[in-house]
Amino acid sequence: MPRIAILIHERDPIDANYVLYELAKIWRQQAMDVLILPALAAPQQVDLAFLHVDLTFVPPEYQNLTARYPKLLNAQVTDISKRFISRQLVHKTDAWDGPVIIKTNRNYGGIPELIRFGRIEDRKYIPKLIDYPILNSARDVPDNVWNMPDWVVEQFLPERSGEDYCLRTWLFLGDCHIHSLSYSRDPLVKSGTVYKREPLGEVPAELLAVKQQLNMAYGKFDYACVDGRVVLYDVNKTPALGNLNPEKFLQRLPALAKGIDHYLLR
Repeated sequence: MPRIAILIHERDPIDANYVLYELAKIWRQQAMDVLILPALAAPQQVDLAFLHVDLTFVPPEYQNLTARYPKLLNAQVTDISKRFISRQLVHKTDAWDGPVIIKTNRNYGGIPELIRFGRIEDRKYIPKLIDYPILNSARDVPDNVWNMPDWVVEQFLPERSGEDYCLRTWLFLGDCHIHSLSYSRDPLVKSGTVYKREPLGEVPAELLAVKQQLNMAYGKFDYACVDGRVVLYDVNKTPALGNLNPEKFLQRLPALAKGIDHYLLR
């Protein structure tokens, strides 16, 4: 019976709606033993482990766990910040004259860090952190934004279909994936604004190359196709379940769960 460990930060919840936790339920139904463990606790004897620390920057003490767990997936995915991932950053002196969007450098508005390390009273600001403003040009960006390392400015490059804004999502484990296209009336395409989602076929070669460069075994890429160009918006190594048709999405997870065989059989 294969034994799998999901290694989490000591302050990560074990009852959150992470996709990997749903995959764990499927593996348990298939007679696999799946443990959710604090990553820095005493090591367990397992066949395979996931480094599932929900932070933009993985702390150094979590980056040295391959000695304890030789088969540790995503062990090298330690930085998913916009400054590291994005290829459409705008600086104050750049010649870009199109619309821009202001984002946090940290993933998901820096909310995971705020929940784990921030003061309780800071949590009232969480909704504002993910309301990324879209401006007509870089000239409209406030000066204080340029000077704050926690914020970045990107070219606003949306994919459009008529009046809709589109977002492509590639959720993968090994050689298995769920690839979909979402539609929204809102320029910020998030699970709460999506009204329709449809499956996609082949994954662009550019994304396969990024996955290989990051040595990423499991995760999610959000991207768009704009004027024939693949625009990568976001990389997430601890994706959560969305709130659009959760039953339909859960029905697709067994196919994704088969991706574990790629690593168990190697």
